[in-house]
Amino acid sequence: MADGLQFTAVADKARYTVASVSTEIRATWSFESARTDGEQALPLSVVRFTPALSERSTSKARASVAVPVTVRGAAAGRNLASLRVYYSTDSGKHWQRATVQAGGIRVTNPAAGRTVSFKAEASDRRGNTVVQTIKDAYRTAQTHTGIPRSTKAPGAGTPAASRTRRDAPRTSSGSAPSSTPAQRDAGTPRGGKATPSRAPSAPTW
Repeated sequence: MADGLQFTAVADKARYTVASVSTEIRATWSFESARTDGEQALPLSVVRFTPALSERSTSKARASVAVPVTVRGAAAGRNLASLRVYYSTDSGKHWQRATVQAGGIRVTNPAAGRTVSFKAEASDRRGNTVVQTIKDAYRTAQTHTGIPRSTKAPGAGTPAASRTRRDAPRTSSGSAPSSTPAQRDAGTPRGGKATPSRAPSAPTW
């Protein structure tokens, strides 16, 4: 479907794995579903990366930068059981684990003209999981002007901000520009729907 994912769940208890794949973003969800009296939201989660990027979606080369990390959906808040985050400076050929502290990670950017990719593995307290990979989330450049991420993040699929000045930087919404996914909502489920269970609409973050 153009507006989301649809599938039929069997009446008996079973575990399902749903994967959404594009050229730049890969997300796989694993969860359980069983018979219900009516429609129920599926226990899906997403992990969002929101680095401060320039208007051209770049970050300063060879700099150590903070990248806020947010978990939304079933594993949000106290429901989060585990979270592992990795980043890559060679388009995902090699991954380096990053420690999540105070709601974010630190990334050491590579030389100018290269990219940074992200990967996250999260689970909630009921064992439902999500694995996300964002290839080439943003590029690096010799010069960079960025702004801190707003504490009030935009809704899924909404640009972080509109600005009138061409040189005004903007905050990414978790992915890079049209050619890269880091300024779109990374791995956000697009209203996946099941019968009799269905996925919730994309969370607002």
